[in-house]
Amino acid sequence: LSRELELTRGGLKRQEEKRKAEIALIAQELQSTCQEVERENLERLRAEDEQKNAAARQRIQQMEEQLKKAEQEKAKLHDQMEEEAQHYGALTGQEHMYKEASATVFDAIKKRFADDSR
Repeated sequence: LSRELELTRGGLKRQEEKRKAEIALIAQELQSTCQEVERENLERLRAEDEQKNAAARQRIQQMEEQLKKAEQEKAKLHDQMEEEAQHYGALTGQEHMYKEASATVFDAIKKRFADDSR
């Protein structure tokens, strides 16, 4: 009986050690799988970030181009406004000269008729 008990204990110990080894192997495989999943997730996240960054860079470039066009349009409008201001100034000067000439002609006519009425 003692011998059988010894054999049973030995068999149970071997089974326990075998199960511990299996558990250790499963733990290693699990750890390896977790590391692989982490690596894949990081790679996926990096790829997503790169796509987002590329899209953001493209949007920034579009906005910079729009800004450049807007600045060009602003400069063009500024030049047009200056031309119109110069034209308006010239018209104002012509109007003033016309009024002065009209007044001079009117004064001359008034004098002439005033001299004739005597």
